[in-house]
Amino acid sequence: MAACDPFHFSGITADVFATVSKQLSDQGFPLAGPRGLVRGPFGIVIEYEWNEANGELVVHVVEKSFFVTCNQIREQLSGALGRYT
Repeated sequence: MAACDPFHFSGITADVFATVSKQLSDQGFPLAGPRGLVRGPFGIVIEYEWNEANGELVVHVVEKSFFVTCNQIREQLSGALGRYT
């Protein structure tokens, strides 16, 4: 299992974080608060931390299947967040 370099997103307000958290949960990645470790489909395991004070979200893919690239994961996250930021 491979890992990815952390992804950094800015401008993440409480409303954006709540909306995207729901979407990710619907896709098999249930976020439990502003930081945590999530095991999702396709062997993907992420650590995440959202800092409400500065609006930064850091997502670190610590495990993934070789069938899924880091770029695919980043694009999915960027697309989901980009709709709201």
